[in-house]
Amino acid sequence: MRVDLVPYDPEWPRLFAAFGADLRRSVMDQSVPGVAPRLVAIHHIGSTSVPGLAAKPVIDIQLTVDSFEPFEPLREAIEVHGYRFSPHNDDRRKRFFDLTAPEGVRSVNLHVRVDGEFSQRAALLFRDLLRAEPFAMQRYESTKRELATQDWEDVDTYADAKGDIVWQLLREADVWSQSRAWSPGPSDA
Repeated sequence: MRVDLVPYDPEWPRLFAAFGADLRRSVMDQSVPGVAPRLVAIHHIGSTSVPGLAAKPVIDIQLTVDSFEPFEPLREAIEVHGYRFSPHNDDRRKRFFDLTAPEGVRSVNLHVRVDGEFSQRAALLFRDLLRAEPFAMQRYESTKRELATQDWEDVDTYADAKGDIVWQLLREADVWSQSRAWSPGPSDA
């Protein structure tokens, strides 16, 4: 399998905003204090959230909640929009859903994470470093382009192959964030 990277599309933030607004409404509707998880934030993450960065044309959304439990009301509020829950993912601190267009092309990866968890904050920190530091973005894109020339078993093995550059940039992002008093900021949607 080849990974198709495309140039940055200025439509990606608009698509995120539309998907995010739908999710916000349905999750807020089911969010009953003490009964269902409470929505904390919705952020555009991943490569499509970084202006100028080539990416697979799949919008990554991080939905941050105060808890996973009870999960069923949250799951139902997400699935009403056609998202499919994937119970098997490598990150035990996240719940993963995807949205596939009628043509069979995946259009959204939805990462549901608990507020304050490492992976929840790391996704935002990584995005913000790439947005703020052109050299970091260029290094990441260069690695992605090199890897995209290879054949992969599936998209997960491609993602795993990016691990070294991602961890290197996360270490740099940690230092970068300390010099700026970085915080995740409010919802994007």
